[in-house]
Amino acid sequence: GDWVWTRRVATGGASSLSITFREEAVSLDGGRLSLDDYAGLAAPFGDHLEIVTQGAGWWRHPAGDLSITAARRPPPGAGAETATALHSDVVDGAPRLCVQGQNAVIVDPSGGVARAPDCRDVRGADATYTWHTGPGGAAADGVALNGLPLRRDLAGGRFGDLFVTGAPSPDGQGRILAPTRAGVIVIGPTGPEGTYAKADPAFLAPDATGLPLALGPAGAMPLTGGDGPACGTLADLPARLPEDARVLRSHRVAPDAVEVLVATKEGERLPLLMPCAAVQDALTWSLPLDVTDRGRFRAIGSNVVAARLVATLDRSRLVLTDAAGRGVALDLGITSDPLAQVAAPDARAVIVATDRALYRLDTDRALSRIGDFGTTGIPAPKGPFAPVESPPQPAQPQPLAPIVQSPPPAPVLTQPAVPTQSQAPPVLDDTVPLTLTNAEWREVQRALRARGLYSGAVDGIAGPRTLAGLRVWQAQTGRPETGVLTERQRAYLIRGVQ
Repeated sequence: GDWVWTRRVATGGASSLSITFREEAVSLDGGRLSLDDYAGLAAPFGDHLEIVTQGAGWWRHPAGDLSITAARRPPPGAGAETATALHSDVVDGAPRLCVQGQNAVIVDPSGGVARAPDCRDVRGADATYTWHTGPGGAAADGVALNGLPLRRDLAGGRFGDLFVTGAPSPDGQGRILAPTRAGVIVIGPTGPEGTYAKADPAFLAPDATGLPLALGPAGAMPLTGGDGPACGTLADLPARLPEDARVLRSHRVAPDAVEVLVATKEGERLPLLMPCAAVQDALTWSLPLDVTDRGRFRAIGSNVVAARLVATLDRSRLVLTDAAGRGVALDLGITSDPLAQVAAPDARAVIVATDRALYRLDTDRALSRIGDFGTTGIPAPKGPFAPVESPPQPAQPQPLAPIVQSPPPAPVLTQPAVPTQSQAPPVLDDTVPLTLTNAEWREVQRALRARGLYSGAVDGIAGPRTLAGLRVWQAQTGRPETGVLTERQRAYLIRGVQ
């Protein structure tokens, strides 16, 4: 039969016992056969039970029959005799058995054998991920809704695919989409239903049909609708931001403009008002106002100022202008960093919140001032993406006229020239606050960094750290700590001109 027991007696009377099972040696230790010394089992295939023993390797049993006589060696080439551990696994959605021994191999249901780098144990599965443990600990792998492989990671006690990084949006089918560290997660009535994988940080914006799509530095990723945002400039925005900045949300505030909230590495939150036609015209801390229904606007008439205005917070001032530069600039005396800016639904007022106080601009009073004084030519505020103006080019030399010889003139007696004083250098203004471009703010940041007063990124965005360093420099040089530069202060800070 399957068993052969042999007892040998030596000349001196000593005896030994050898046991074989189907021509394989079996050891007997402590009254227990090595075939019975189970070390582990696995059941990835429904019709077999896989058992590994302490000293006899891996054996396969029919499901429901653990008798020794039912045991069979698995297919050749799988290293059954030297196997030390068995693991149930899933590869491409199909069950597999991973055998650990001198080498790790993967066995499929038909008996095919392939080398494996490591073995892992499957612990369960959900709609997206298959959970397993391996040499590196617990992990989960899956396939994204857009066909890309997913690996769930754990950082700071939170799964990356569940760490929401921006505002969510409905998908029109009763589900919610939300950008995460792994891409965009789809949340249905009973929980997560899947993830669209995207390597670069993304935010959601509506397409032409109103359905959300994901936008990032690498471009747009369709989710449920079109492949481009309804507001075209949003597609260009991620590539223009600093590498460590990300968009938290965007929403339409006018038929041709959106408001975008940007978060920086330093923790600042910067609102942008972006026209849908030109990203370079984007403004920071700006709100659109439609004063068509304001009684004061109807009183002064559209020939004085247009019904569509933009309220821009420019350091301590709030600038209210139309597209033609007609408007008013009011100094609200803001001395601390802004936290939020909102407009009343009826455009009655603009509220600015700082970390110290609330400031209110009455729109009707501002319109009255425009009507009374006819303010025009307000300098248009410049945003972070405004093109840097190039210096004027020198005039091209004109060709010389031909020289015509003429007789020398008669000598003329003249009085000795009276020496003149050299022209005094121009006096730089020290009263009017400047509105600086993105490039000019970078010069200020470099100058502050050179003096050890600023350690942030040279990105041309006048955030809290930039303004704090500017106030310290003003205090050191005996100037009011306004956080706003005049022409003379800027020249002295950047070029050392007093």
